Amino acid sequence: MNEENYSVLYSEQPNTFPDVREQPKPEIVYTKPEHIAAIAAFPAGFLIVRLFFYHVPGLFTTLLCWALLTLMLVFLHKSEKHLRTGDKLYTAVLYILPLVYTISANRLLQGMTSVFLLLASGLFLLRAANPDADVLRFLPMTLFTGTFGAAFPHVPETFKAAAQGTVSKSLLKNVGYVIAGLVIAFPVTCIAAALLVNADDNMALMLNNILQFPTEELVWLVLSILFGIPVGALAFSMLFTASRRKIEVDNAACEKKVDYLHFLPNVIVYAAATPLCILYILFFLSQLQYMTGGFTGETAGFTYAEYARRGFFELCAVCGINLLMLAGMGFLARIGGAVKPIALRLYSGFLCLSSIVLAGTALAKMAMYIRIYGMTRLRVYTSWFMIALVIGFVAILVRQFVPTLNLGRFTAILAAVMLGLLCLSRPDAWITRYNAEMYLAGQLEEFDDDLLEDMSEDAWAALAVYDDATLARLGKVEAFSDSLPDELHEHAQNRDFWERLNLSSVLLHVRG
Repeated sequence: MNEENYSVLYSEQPNTFPDVREQPKPEIVYTKPEHIAAIAAFPAGFLIVRLFFYHVPGLFTTLLCWALLTLMLVFLHKSEKHLRTGDKLYTAVLYILPLVYTISANRLLQGMTSVFLLLASGLFLLRAANPDADVLRFLPMTLFTGTFGAAFPHVPETFKAAAQGTVSKSLLKNVGYVIAGLVIAFPVTCIAAALLVNADDNMALMLNNILQFPTEELVWLVLSILFGIPVGALAFSMLFTASRRKIEVDNAACEKKVDYLHFLPNVIVYAAATPLCILYILFFLSQLQYMTGGFTGETAGFTYAEYARRGFFELCAVCGINLLMLAGMGFLARIGGAVKPIALRLYSGFLCLSSIVLAGTALAKMAMYIRIYGMTRLRVYTSWFMIALVIGFVAILVRQFVPTLNLGRFTAILAAVMLGLLCLSRPDAWITRYNAEMYLAGQLEEFDDDLLEDMSEDAWAALAVYDDATLARLGKVEAFSDSLPDELHEHAQNRDFWERLNLSSVLLHVRG
């Protein structure tokens, strides 16, 4: 072997290569507000699961929402996050909407409110974390990120922040292992217990004596705890990302992503939109009498029911097609600058105008149908949606000629206002009241009380204001009679504690 080469390869000279070993990440030191919030997140998660999913939402659910929102604002203040004027107005909306759980018993509207509060809270925190960015400008891109994308990666921070200064790392790790083992064992144990109970009566008796309260209640309690832990951790994670600014909204990056979508030549867009525009012109000319029947009362030979049903849902479908077409034109066409080409704006404007006319015609048809046959949930909900759609088309039309209009912010405001108007108005109550008043006034041929079976207690509470003579004319006097515990009286008397924490339930209990 060559001694010279050997001495070069294995010399004792110090290594001149840089140390590329990964340096350990500095340990995060949590602030006192973060430590307290992390500890409070677990009981908060339990209450969220318990009050939103197990018990009927009511007064305590409203109070819980207010308490969580207040704690969130205090936490942001302690983290030196200052709210802008728009954030303060949106905070008022977040305080008002939870009233739905107390003043209305409509489960659908309560569910819609819960989803909106979740998404709105995520956007609210994202705006607090990015005071210099226009979060609502790219609403579709930031909605999911602000609600979930910012929270899930930092869920473990909840346990670390809660344990800081109180629990050693080894103990925390062992507690985590124990919780994981219990989660795995829980379903297996339940299945084995159910099989043993069915196999032996003594086993069932022994388990009942040990538990001392209904097994179903125990199961729901354990499930509330198990699901409450990740829910609380997720809630704290959203606060943590907002306070530490772990995720940011870069408007320039979002704009660049949107620019990548504008790849379709404008000629293709114009060619695709032209036949649709010509079709609408021909349709408006040939169906003028049919379309304006909702305003004039002429039904072109159809009965009112056939006319309204046939016209309404087809016009709604066309409006949906136009909305998709406008979205495709706005996202895919080559704009080539901040201002759209004049031809693209004219095509978009015509589709918007056509949609507004079609939606207005559909609403007129539905108004005529309601005038003849009364209100139902479906008729009110679809009319509410079409009104929101008309306002949206007007905003898109204005956007074609006023490029500075922020459609994302407008959509967020529109969603909050329209949802608030629908939910806080207790539609089941005024639908029933309208039908009853129109029937008593002779405007409706019958009071369709079968609709009450599909409605919440808000509908029954609307009838509670009438005296027995008026209820007799409606055919509902027996529902309020103590001697006949059916229908409404049964609803009023057989409510548990949680179901009575609602305005309609209180009215029914007093009347029943």
